[in-house]
Amino acid sequence: MTRQLNEAQRQIQEWKMWIEEHPAEFRNSISELVADEPAQCSRVDIHRNAGAEIRDLKTFISTEFKILIGRRESLDQEMNKRRSMMGEVDIVTFDRLLDMARRLDSSASRAGDNIEVEK
Repeated sequence: MTRQLNEAQRQIQEWKMWIEEHPAEFRNSISELVADEPAQCSRVDIHRNAGAEIRDLKTFISTEFKILIGRRESLDQEMNKRRSMMGEVDIVTFDRLLDMARRLDSSASRAGDNIEVEK
């Protein structure tokens, strides 16, 4: 697993460098994901949608990097120790993603139960 983890760390470093060196291209590529969404800032006179807001170099963008590794039960003590020492890169297991999805699904179900339908 160490070779794959080292490769993942290398890929993250490459992405970080690319984002620093190509901020406009990065913003343009992610702006397409939210082009039809409403802007979230107070400058709606400038930003007609979230895509325009993201392309604006004055808009702060925070990035997070995660490495997805195998299942929880396959991690040994050494790997768990390495996970806690990775610093700004979060190493997550597939099981953690499943847990988060289940919590979101459960929350959505409970919220749906509380919605009253007007007659």
